Amino acid sequence: VSTQSTGSSGINAEYGKQWYQRRVRGMCDVDVRPSLWSNVILAGGTTLMSGFSERLTTECAAKTTSSMKVKVVTGGNTSDRIFSAWVGASILASLGNFQELWISKQEYEEEGKLVVDRKCP
Repeated sequence: VSTQSTGSSGINAEYGKQWYQRRVRGMCDVDVRPSLWSNVILAGGTTLMSGFSERLTTECAAKTTSSMKVKVVTGGNTSDRIFSAWVGASILASLGNFQELWISKQEYEEEGKLVVDRKCP
């Protein structure tokens, strides 16, 4: 466990995106992991930073076994990637099932952050 403080995002500065990806994939069934490592899709404006996909590929490959194929895909043109996270979030937010997870201001004021645990277990 790290003793470093977290930033405003709540993510520990000691760990990068690769660490979180590896941790999440580690929680998945062993049979699914190779498919996850070979289908990393970059989306969002920050993925447009120079050398981002190459660095992510290199660092992820260093954290896996040599038999695992790491493939990072940067699909679409620049404008698609800039807005892809917003488009995906708007689609998710419009789904009927997702709307029951919404937290109103009133709910948050009444229950505080515990409402998140209750609605999004």
